[in-house]
This record gives sequence, structure tokens and C-alpha cells, in this order.
Amino acid sequence: MDVGTVYYAKHDGIVVLKLVGPFAFCLQASKTLDAFINDLLTNDDFDNILIDLTETKNIDSTNLGLLAMITRINMDLHDCMATIVSTSDNITQTLDGVGFREVFNIIQDPHQPETDFERLEQESAQSSKQMAKVVLNAHRELLELNDQNRAMFKDVVEMLESQAAEDPASS
Repeated sequence: MDVGTVYYAKHDGIVVLKLVGPFAFCLQASKTLDAFINDLLTNDDFDNILIDLTETKNIDSTNLGLLAMITRINMDLHDCMATIVSTSDNITQTLDGVGFREVFNIIQDPHQPETDFERLEQESAQSSKQMAKVVLNAHRELLELNDQNRAMFKDVVEMLESQAAEDPASS
């Protein structure tokens, strides 16, 4: 099975995150992005974030929610929106469909600074409870973006919350 890969670089104070391959129904990629977010929260030695989706084949709501967390963190730390580069009409339509233009600068210019990317290590397997928490938090993030997302993801979030409540060890 083809798995999405996350690459990272830092150039002139800008964190560049590059998502290559499929990011739909790819929990391994979600775990990697979640670990990256945790690192952002503890290491704020950057000025802005650029997310390169020019080589992303597809992306699901969990990974979209994780990207929304990244721009929220950027806003909290630096009072500016992160930027997404997307050259795919399908990816850009997906971003527009969940209101990302409200919280990201979205550009279609594929020009990138010459930067040496490091591949982010894939996170080791998490328990299903930990992964359910990542999925729930990502969908909550999407839900908070706008009214359209509230309607679109309300049932998903309620179902995930119900499943978490049924499993007392998931907290």
C-alpha cells in the first residue's frame, strides 16, 4: 500500500512541510503529522509555516484537521496564517470545501526556495485509543473552522466522542 511521506525543512525562519503521495485513509501519515504538531508546540523557533501540497495525491479529513491545527498554532504563536502551496485543482477544491481560505494563505506558485528536506520519521504504532484521539481532535479542529464544517462534521465528531465515552480507558 502506498503511504504518504512527510518532509521537513527550515529556511530563513520558515518551516516548510512537504506532503508527498496519498494522504487519504493513511493513519501512518496522520501519526507523523500529529508528532510534528507536538514538536511545534514545544519548539517555536520559527516565524511562519509553508505547507507544500504540490506532490500530494489526495488528502482526507483527518489530515486536513491536522493541517488546520498547524495554522492555528502558527496564529497563536506568530499572529499570521500559514501558507499552503497547491497546484492541483482537486486538492485546492478540497481545501476550499472545508474553508481553508479563511485560515490559510493558499497559493498556486510552485516556486520553492532551494532547501534540503529531511524526511520525518514515521511514528511508531500507536494504540487504537491514541489514534482515535488524533482522529477526533483533527475533526474537532475542522468543525471549528466555519458553519459549513460544523454541519458537515458534526455527526462524525459526535460518533467519535460517543465511541471515546464508551471506552473509559481512551481518555
